[in-house]
This record gives sequence, C-alpha cells and structure tokens, in this order.
Amino acid sequence: MFSVTTWNIRYDVASDAPYHWAGRLPYIEKQFSDEAASDILALQEVLPRQWEDLQVLFPEHSSVGRGRDADGGGEHCVLFYRRERFELLQEDTFWLSPTPGCHSRGWDACLPRICTWARLRDRSTKQELRVWNVHLDHLGQQARVQGLKLLVGRIGASRSILLGDFNTTLQKMPGGLRDCHPSLGGTYHEFDGALNGPRIDYILASEHFRSLDGGRILPQQPGDYISDHYPVWADLV
Repeated sequence: MFSVTTWNIRYDVASDAPYHWAGRLPYIEKQFSDEAASDILALQEVLPRQWEDLQVLFPEHSSVGRGRDADGGGEHCVLFYRRERFELLQEDTFWLSPTPGCHSRGWDACLPRICTWARLRDRSTKQELRVWNVHLDHLGQQARVQGLKLLVGRIGASRSILLGDFNTTLQKMPGGLRDCHPSLGGTYHEFDGALNGPRIDYILASEHFRSLDGGRILPQQPGDYISDHYPVWADLV
C-alpha cells in the first residue's frame, strides 16, 4: 500500500490576505509533516518560492516539476515522492496543446496549461508506475476536453495514476480510468469553508490499482485554511 494526495495549494498573491501564502504556511506546517505526508503528492499552482518552502517541509521527499512559462518560471505542477519508497526513473513536463513539446497555449485555454509526469519504481515491489499531475484550464471547455484526450493518449495502458485540478466536475472518467472517490463532496471552497462546493480535484487510477481509503483533508480548526481547495488523498494497492 502507498498513499497519494492531490492538492491545489493556491499560488502566492498578496491580495489573498489573510490567506496569502505567509498567512497559510503555519496552518500547512501544522496539518502536514513529513511523516504524515503521503508517499506521493501532486501539487498545482506552485510558484518557485512556495516550492522552496515545501521542500523544507518534506525533507524525506524529492520533487520534480517545471513552470508553465517559456523560461520555466510561473506556476508549476510539482510532484513530490518519498525517496525511501520510490526511485525516479524518468520525468518530464509537457504543455496541453497541439504542440505539447514547447511552450504553448492550447485551443481556447485562457492560460498555458501543463502536465508534469514521473515514472517511478516502487522499491518494495519493484513494480513501475507513472504519475501524472495536471492542472486543466479554468475557462476553456475545449482546452479541458482536448487536454484530457492528450493525457489519455499518453497514459495508454500503463500502470498510471492521474491527479490534479480538472477545473470541472467530471461526468465520465477519461480513458477507462477509475475515480478513487466516486462519492466525494466538494473540493473548491474559495476560503469560506464550504463542503458542498464544486468537486474539481481528482485522483484517477488505472485498473492496476485499488483504493482502500481516502477523502478530503479538512482544516484542523475552523478558518485554518491551507488553500482555497481541499487536498484529496487515497491509499492505493
């Protein structure tokens, strides 16, 4: 068994005060510790300064990612993995567009969108798996549809887990992948603590995996919001 989490951490912007990054970081440190963190974490909207803070928070994890901007900056989809459990074999980032190998904005997307993926070997079972971390566009419906088609084509029949912020409630699981939490409640709450908001964050797994447990990670105390999204976790075998 191993654990996975997807979490849109909300990028650092001063206008979010009191829930800007510096204001949320103490709650994050209380809620997450390296021991309590999942073996694999897929994080979205990560700016370089936030990545640095998270590397300190998760010292037993290594991480990979690349920014969506042409120079490698901007928002990242960062993958953290526990070094003791997983060995990194390959990693890359591509854009969700007709030209995925270069900086680009696809279809009707408002912004450039990326997927960071990694091929890992489980040190305990010697099996390989692929983990895909995606953040789909918040406005472009065609960009979401076509982006998912691109992802499904790349995932193929591999042992894969697709995690991320899909910016829509999925009516049908793409490419035969299975929703690890088919009855999960809302995951986006805009810092108001609502539990019945839209469900836009997902952990999808290929037929090779089975979910034993999981759910949303809720604030330890009312108002202790670590993001405007609730992290979603799952224990998989």
